Amino acid sequence: MPKKPDPRYLAIDGMKLCRDCECVKPVREFYSHKQDADGFRGDCKECARARVRDHYQRNREQILARDKEQNLEKIRREGRTYGRRRRPEKYPVADGMKRCTACDQVLPVAEFLPKGKNRPGLRPECRICTKKRDRESYQNSQDRYLKSSREQWRSADDATRAKWAERHRERRRSDPEWSRDQDIRRTVRRYGLTPEDADALLAAQGGLCPICGGDPTAGFSRRPHIDHDHETGAVRGILCANCNVGLGNFKDDIARLEAAIAYLRNPPASRLKAADDTAA
Repeated sequence: MPKKPDPRYLAIDGMKLCRDCECVKPVREFYSHKQDADGFRGDCKECARARVRDHYQRNREQILARDKEQNLEKIRREGRTYGRRRRPEKYPVADGMKRCTACDQVLPVAEFLPKGKNRPGLRPECRICTKKRDRESYQNSQDRYLKSSREQWRSADDATRAKWAERHRERRRSDPEWSRDQDIRRTVRRYGLTPEDADALLAAQGGLCPICGGDPTAGFSRRPHIDHDHETGAVRGILCANCNVGLGNFKDDIARLEAAIAYLRNPPASRLKAADDTAA
């Protein structure tokens, strides 16, 4: 005779008591199980994952040996050889060099990034191709990446936020070029531009500030400023910090700028001095 289920652990009104952690959670936090009376497992997903993780840690060697034996048996049945066979190099390269699978250029191994933690070897693509691919992936999924970053920041505790902030400040201090690149990216993204759009606009200006003809990175902020129409929001150009602040102080008013030009050409003090000289 089948054992009757404990009524305490049955789902009621979309809620269910976990038999391991004794916490009441929504039924969506439980895996489905048709053999149980209410159609859900008795332990929640978190406890089930923890139990599977603990079991794997305790029996890791036996599990790996069993999986390897099963794979070997499958390989023998299919008549294949064990291990991954490396594809022969189409064009052999010298020692200390490596061919990029994206641009097909033979470059020094220093131009290739490591694969990552616990993964020996180098990536198949060079640094430039890797950055290009990551940039394209980020642009194609920018909204998803930004949403994920914001959710991680909101859900983190104060200690984790402080650790992230200190790591970011240390990166800015140790890598000024990266810090400047991040500032530029943040600035252009605020106005709906991509870094490529900003580069094209700067190239159309000859790489200079269109007002003073100087370096756009000159000034107190050491980075270019996106000048835009405050009424329509349309981007007009890239200026240096001093010229951008100057336009802002004049409220983008052409009449004020013309009056300032007339003032500089014929200031009141010079007119007063000319009148005194004439009277004398």
